Amino acid sequence: MKFYLIRHGRTDWNDLNHIQGKSDIPLNDTGIAQAKELADIIKADKLPIKHIYSSPLKRATQTADILAAKLGLTYHILDDLREVDLGLWEGHTWAEIAEQYPGNYNEWRINRRYTKVHGGESYDDMFIRSLKALKELAATHSDDVAIVTHSAVIMALLCYFDNAPFELMKNYKVHNASITILDSSQVIEA
Repeated sequence: MKFYLIRHGRTDWNDLNHIQGKSDIPLNDTGIAQAKELADIIKADKLPIKHIYSSPLKRATQTADILAAKLGLTYHILDDLREVDLGLWEGHTWAEIAEQYPGNYNEWRINRRYTKVHGGESYDDMFIRSLKALKELAATHSDDVAIVTHSAVIMALLCYFDNAPFELMKNYKVHNASITILDSSQVIEA
């Protein structure tokens, strides 16, 4: 069994380099086109996806909806697949955060995995709930599953499975409407 980790399509906040986190930002026209193109590719390549799960955030559910319609499937929402909650940082650029919250920002840069941002959660909090969701899916499904989620979720999972520190997350950059494949055995053994 495989997990197809799919990052949602682009949003206006992606274009503006604003931190999204749990903010419920919809896809823009580019993101909708990306989701449609990805769905076409998945169908043309005959990827054996039998189930689709999505983060509850609009940008993910819109992507999942397009994918599900193309594949003739329904999708289910799992709250634990949502993006990291970046609290007061959301809606700002990284440069603004460095200026407005220098202490918390520097601490976060040094120890991204465990540092909680103002009013938010740590990457470890997000990782634990995301891994839990994947473990539950691995225990209940034998067919391939598409997971429509967010960049930080996917990057944190990749860091974990590669035994890399979360400070190296940027080395695992995932683009909008991209697919990252995980074998369920990795998840079960984690």
